[in-house]
Amino acid sequence: MIDLGDSSPSGSITISNVGDLPVMFSVTGSLGRFVVTPSTATLQGGASTQLTASIDRSSLAEGDTQTTQISIQSGAQAFPVALSAGVERPPTIGPVNGAYSQCVPNQQFTIGADVAPTDESTPLSATFSVTGPGGLSATDQMSPDGGRYFGATSFAIVSSADVHGTWQWSITVTDQRGNSSSTSGTHAVPGASVNCT
Repeated sequence: MIDLGDSSPSGSITISNVGDLPVMFSVTGSLGRFVVTPSTATLQGGASTQLTASIDRSSLAEGDTQTTQISIQSGAQAFPVALSAGVERPPTIGPVNGAYSQCVPNQQFTIGADVAPTDESTPLSATFSVTGPGGLSATDQMSPDGGRYFGATSFAIVSSADVHGTWQWSITVTDQRGNSSSTSGTHAVPGASVNCT
């Protein structure tokens, strides 16, 4: 069996001639969406070769499964080989707006971002995660609105060290089939930019 899984473009098996004389073989059966090479060849005695199956998923819908069975024919003998391939694609996240932040002096610091992901398997879910210079961290669900997903999290301010510095953020988008994509970045909060002391 040659199983290409959900994303591998090709896979191979080894065909060997364990005898002493040359043997010719050919591939027979319905290939469906698969391409198999070589389709015919002659193996010298004691020689081996790779039989490779490949598939172009570009025109296939996510969630599709392609299966077929071919035969390696050599004289009166036929050896069955099953071919299988699934189709899964992660969401496309697209450009991120943010991260951005605002502060209520001595009370609350908020950091957020928004993004417009796309995928053929909707609905999507998205999370926004942040870690601050003072060790503050959180992960929150992003809310969809007009094709964009918005995420923000707020922290009560204890000291300026909790806010001023570089924040690490990441966004993860997951489709209904469990495929996910992530992107990440940093957001700098200089001490002079907000009055969060």
